[in-house]
Amino acid sequence: MKRHFRRTIIRHYIRETLTAYGPEKANKIPYVDKYWQYITVERGCTAKYAHACINHLNKFIDFLELTYNVFDFDPFNIEPYHIRRYMMYLKNDLGNKPKTRNHKVNAIRSYYAFLEGFEYIEKDDDPTQLIRRTRVPRQLPIYLKYEEAEALLTAAAAGTHPERDVAILRLMLQTGMRVGEVIRLRVKDINFEDRTLFIQGKGNQERLVPLTDNTCAAIKNYLAVREPASNQIEELFLNKIKTPLRQGTLYTFFKRLCRKAEVHKPNLSACHLRHTCMTLLLQEGADLMALKKLAGHKSVRTTQIYLSVSQKLLREAMKKHPLA
Repeated sequence: MKRHFRRTIIRHYIRETLTAYGPEKANKIPYVDKYWQYITVERGCTAKYAHACINHLNKFIDFLELTYNVFDFDPFNIEPYHIRRYMMYLKNDLGNKPKTRNHKVNAIRSYYAFLEGFEYIEKDDDPTQLIRRTRVPRQLPIYLKYEEAEALLTAAAAGTHPERDVAILRLMLQTGMRVGEVIRLRVKDINFEDRTLFIQGKGNQERLVPLTDNTCAAIKNYLAVREPASNQIEELFLNKIKTPLRQGTLYTFFKRLCRKAEVHKPNLSACHLRHTCMTLLLQEGADLMALKKLAGHKSVRTTQIYLSVSQKLLREAMKKHPLA
């Protein structure tokens, strides 16, 4: 019992230590400024992604300090077993899921790709070459049925910010936008004349999405009550104090709407409105390649997950067959 308690205390200490970061932590990463440029300029990724990569590297460095007493991080001295031990720590101690572990190890891969590209190391000195990615089990996406989506829209129309909330729901349900894309959406990204929406997605991928009459009307209704003093703010959706809406606020208001509409599903969140859009379109006969373009997926394999949902619904329907 004492041994278990001691192990718990140690794990808690490591977990707390690895979550405390400041700007000075970046100094532990050799060539951090050039690495930043490599991510944002050469690879064309966002500053948010670059911050995440550096943050993951800092966690890996702190893990080396706490586990192996390696206080001067040297990329040349990292062996595959260091990374494998880190992966075990992420799984067993932090309880990270396979997708999360892959994200964190990919930051290490990215750093060594940068070192190799800038000729700081040779290809044979890259320890990540021997590290396999963790297999991520494919799970069927959570989505809302048509009646549940309608119930959410009805609840939003009777809420404290009806015009804004209805506009957000209609946008996400019609276009399949990600939560982050909704937050970053600007007033000038909407073209009412052509009924199109410009979306800047993950990895600065851009796409142009058509808007329906109902969605355009919902956005116009919101703009009509959006105070003129807010016109200097580029972001479309604002909170009650007239500053750009945050992701946390959007997730909170969605949960509140679910309770009000009595829509109860395990692990349901605002991001599943995107899955609802894709699933409903596929059920109505939309082309898979059209869905890929709408969703902003790089590969059609990502979009094919919604086919699995349709197959599941088909099997459930076949159970009701009178001759089954």
